[in-house]
Amino acid sequence: MKDLPTYCRNVAAAASLISLLTTASCSTAASSRQNMSTNIYYFGTPQYDKKVKEFKVKPEEAQRLVTEYMEKELASTNPKIKPTGIHQLIVGNAYHFYMPRKITGIPLTGYYVDGYTGNVEFRNVEGSVPYRYQK
Repeated sequence: MKDLPTYCRNVAAAASLISLLTTASCSTAASSRQNMSTNIYYFGTPQYDKKVKEFKVKPEEAQRLVTEYMEKELASTNPKIKPTGIHQLIVGNAYHFYMPRKITGIPLTGYYVDGYTGNVEFRNVEGSVPYRYQK
């Protein structure tokens, strides 16, 4: 009977984790769900190269599209800010561009360029993924 409280705590912890994961996976918008999956492809890997071959939009075009998008967006707020963004990932079906920060990984918040349509959108996504060399 001494193990019953420990067992109950473990069951409660597991239930909380399952609830958290279910809530997090269901909370993304419908448009984000299409492009944001758990598949992450790092630049310079064979998986990344394979994914790029599937896309209609190539990395250079994605860079141009995100730059144009950011220039339009920033022109209305502060024209002195120059658009920048680093690309090291494909997340789901989108090129991911982020602003460098002093954190321990690549922030998932950033600009996403759909590899099939070229649609650009900014997504505020919590969390980060490790840099390729941190894996």
